[in-house]
Amino acid sequence: MDYCSELNKLFQKSYEIYKENNFEIKLNEKNYQFLLVYLNSIHSFFKTGPKLNISQDAEFKESIIISKELMKILFDIIHSGTWNNIDVLFKDLYSYSSILYIYSFFLNQFNNKKVDNIPNPIKKIILKKLDLALLFGNKLFNQTINQIINLISNNNYLNNLENYNNNNNNNNNSNNNNNNNNNNNNNNNNNKNNNNNNNNNNNNNNNNNNNNNNNNNNNNNNNNNNNNNNNNNNNNNNNNNNYNNNNNNNNNNNNNNNNNNNNNNNNNNNNNKNNNYYNEIILNKEKLIKRISEPPNLNQFKNNYMIKGIPCVIENYMKEWPCFNERKWSDLYYLKQVAGSRLVPIEIGPNYLHEKMKQKLINFNKFIDEYLISKSNNNNNNNNNNNNNNNNNNDNKENREDIGYLAQTKLFEQIPQLRNDILIPEYCKIIIDNNNNNSFGDNKEDSVEINAWLGPKGTVTPLHYDPKHNLLCQIVGRKYIKLFSSKESKNLYPHLDSPLFFNTSMVDVENPDHSKFPLFKNADYIELILNAGEILYIPPSYWHFVKSLSQSFSVSYWW
Repeated sequence: MDYCSELNKLFQKSYEIYKENNFEIKLNEKNYQFLLVYLNSIHSFFKTGPKLNISQDAEFKESIIISKELMKILFDIIHSGTWNNIDVLFKDLYSYSSILYIYSFFLNQFNNKKVDNIPNPIKKIILKKLDLALLFGNKLFNQTINQIINLISNNNYLNNLENYNNNNNNNNNSNNNNNNNNNNNNNNNNNKNNNNNNNNNNNNNNNNNNNNNNNNNNNNNNNNNNNNNNNNNNNNNNNNNNYNNNNNNNNNNNNNNNNNNNNNNNNNNNNNKNNNYYNEIILNKEKLIKRISEPPNLNQFKNNYMIKGIPCVIENYMKEWPCFNERKWSDLYYLKQVAGSRLVPIEIGPNYLHEKMKQKLINFNKFIDEYLISKSNNNNNNNNNNNNNNNNNNDNKENREDIGYLAQTKLFEQIPQLRNDILIPEYCKIIIDNNNNNSFGDNKEDSVEINAWLGPKGTVTPLHYDPKHNLLCQIVGRKYIKLFSSKESKNLYPHLDSPLFFNTSMVDVENPDHSKFPLFKNADYIELILNAGEILYIPPSYWHFVKSLSQSFSVSYWW
């Protein structure tokens, strides 16, 4: 493949987008003519637009210097003030300046020669710059940027996905064999136990025949004691098996009665999904959110929840999404295969308000290894160490300082392959204005903001509100969520003096300081545990606190 020739086509495409959207006129109108000096200088190197006709090394290097400086200026502009108030014009220009920089960089490296293979160090530099463009830019140039990424990556995604599918099939075969072996072992063990039981019963029967009535009574008592011991042992085993979601086969009638009681208890816990989940959170039964087992139609959802501003949990809506089926997001290996080499922004620390919170750009593979797999192993070890303790408190806050959280990230604009694993819920089609007038189907997919939330157990989003309708879809794991109506704002102590955190409460929901925030005790709330496969609807301006109870992957849809 001649990369220079293919890249030239894509850079020409980006230049056409630039011209069609009248950036020069817009910059003049906003009195940002000085940015045009940078843009026109770079374009002059490409004569009538980006073309492969630069001949001198000095021109290559100068175009790199100017485009890099332009990127820096635009980066500073879009990171000044409040992010949501920044004109999308500058975000689009940041994306375009990144394309110009990559083009100049590529030509400088290969000097307009035919290139059949791009060295990995060059690929990494290019992918890093383009990832930043997707993260901090706007959507106008995203399609072109992703096409460049796919070209530079030389279809690594497709190769990785093919390897994943092959490995997945092999793993399934291995799992089936293991399951068969386990079943055989279980059967053998059960047979041995049954044989032993039969022998014991025979011995007991013989003793009963030889002994008088008094001895029979003693034997019965002994048998009862033995049965009780067996039941206790079986109950312990069944509890462990139920925790691991394994099915148990019961062989003894006495055991069946006890097992049924245990299974009924487990079913009650699972069916009532707002109840204590593995004893991690104790919910107030009088404060539980409304759950809808049968997804409502658009009219029902609009009239009963959107217009009235009532939160709810929708169950059984996402069953057919690929992320639950053929491309499971619960499989970290799949996520690493699809997105492993990409650069992502994460938060490190207890939460975004904490003084020790910092942000970091990190390779996705490294994020998975260091902040998900490693944390999961540590949590399992801690759970084992504390198994016999009565201390069921929430995670110690000192352990949260090194938690990494990929929070509110435009991951799906970076990695369209993951975007193909999810759908946009049809409820996002409903538009309601301030007068409760509404329409269906008018809301375009481009106007729905989709964010990814991926992290280990213990990630926390402080109590805050958002100005838009929000569907929080739980794909992997569980989250505890506490919600307060906007009517309770006076009791929630928002950061009114902060231009960044005016929509965030000063109250630590997990450990509120009632001496400092006395009105918080009066705030009415509802709460829930959001499980994988469920959707939480959060109306605009509805306060919500979120904490992950396990490794978690969520997707939010704002409109």
